[in-house]
Amino acid sequence: MDRRTFLLNSTSAVAIATLGNSANGDEETAAATSDVTVKRDDEAAAATSAVPTKTGEEATVPPVNLVYTQKNPGKWRSKKGTHIPHFEITGRKIRVNTEHGQSERHFIVRHTLLLEDGTVVGANTFTANDAPISEYNLPAGYKGKIYATSFCNKHDLWVSEENV
Repeated sequence: MDRRTFLLNSTSAVAIATLGNSANGDEETAAATSDVTVKRDDEAAAATSAVPTKTGEEATVPPVNLVYTQKNPGKWRSKKGTHIPHFEITGRKIRVNTEHGQSERHFIVRHTLLLEDGTVVGANTFTANDAPISEYNLPAGYKGKIYATSFCNKHDLWVSEENV
């Protein structure tokens, strides 16, 4: 799998994992919001069986220690301060910043901004020479959760959420 495909798939996995954690597992609600069945790899996560997405395909939610958050930094607990994406919100303008140094051996590769339903607002891919800062415009009138991802080439995929 090439880097571009991996990053696109990772973004989809983050949307599914994050939205899956907020779904209530109720089959009636799931049927009304999604035609996707999400299969979990562990019993603890089995309570959430459906995730609203637009793909119309079956999806599998990633295992523990694949997607990291402020509350769940997993094995990278000591890294969360420099890997969590931060929001600056001014009206419809969203600025995402990861306070992470950039070097040839260790850098933030990509930011992605998603809406609550998994719609990708935009994404920026970085090189080691770029500051990991992205700017996006929300759709007019959008109210709800937004999710930002920050992918580090050494410390995996991190997600933050905010209500707007």
